[in-house]
Amino acid sequence: MPLKDLADMIGLSEGYFAHAFKVSTGMSPHRWYLAAKIQEAQKALLQTSDTLAQVALANGFADQSHFTRAFRTITGYSPGLGAGAIRHRNPILPLPKARYIAPGRPNLLDRVPIKQ
Repeated sequence: MPLKDLADMIGLSEGYFAHAFKVSTGMSPHRWYLAAKIQEAQKALLQTSDTLAQVALANGFADQSHFTRAFRTITGYSPGLGAGAIRHRNPILPLPKARYIAPGRPNLLDRVPIKQ
């Protein structure tokens, strides 16, 4: 979903939404979305016997190479290390929670439904 659509849903400008999101979560909306996709991919690597290419495609990545670069950027290690290494290093990458809500400013967590 485009950033503009998210901002429109809660009645904010695109720029203010991006700024408020980063202040609230500590990362940009795009980085948060990428981390969420990697979190789902980690679960798939732990719970299925799918190949890296299958996990990549199932989680919205263009190909295995794109997935591997994104995975390494977010987690600090390669998904090719296998499920055992994922369990040992970081079971499931947690997404950051909102850490700051400015007085008089919209609380993004109250205004945007988050899929659990």
